[in-house]
Amino acid sequence: MALHGKFASAALGLIVMLGASPAPAQISAQAAALTGSENVFIFRAYAEPTLWSTTLKIDGRNVATLKQNSFTAVQVAAGVHKLKLGWPLLSAQNNAELQVDIEPDKTYYFAIIGAAGIDHVEGNIIYVRDGSGFVPVEPEKGAPAIQACCTFTAPAAVRRSGD
Repeated sequence: MALHGKFASAALGLIVMLGASPAPAQISAQAAALTGSENVFIFRAYAEPTLWSTTLKIDGRNVATLKQNSFTAVQVAAGVHKLKLGWPLLSAQNNAELQVDIEPDKTYYFAIIGAAGIDHVEGNIIYVRDGSGFVPVEPEKGAPAIQACCTFTAPAAVRRSGD
């Protein structure tokens, strides 16, 4: 992950606290879109730059484009997989990767975080902060965080091992 621990901790705290609850009809639509076999949930409650969407790939395959306050859910086969965030070039944000070992019968939640902008100025030097990444979130915190902030973005098909 490209972010420092202090920022990541603060961002994770904000993720859990941000957002208003979706309307009941919206929650029902989200629930209908899920099949019950999803084991990896990836959400973006807040990640800078806020204007740009980020593209999520798993093992090099496009899965979803996530804007602020959105999430996706996919079924991923057990084994080692690479999650990757791709930002548009004009966003000036760094891409991020995370290798994760998915265990059978386990559910995973990952928050997308990002920071971008001017950090501070010293004389005629402008220091910029930027970076993005994934923060693993415990299931008992991940599900409520998604419900509090995010709308569902349907994933593209993720090819599983042996397909």
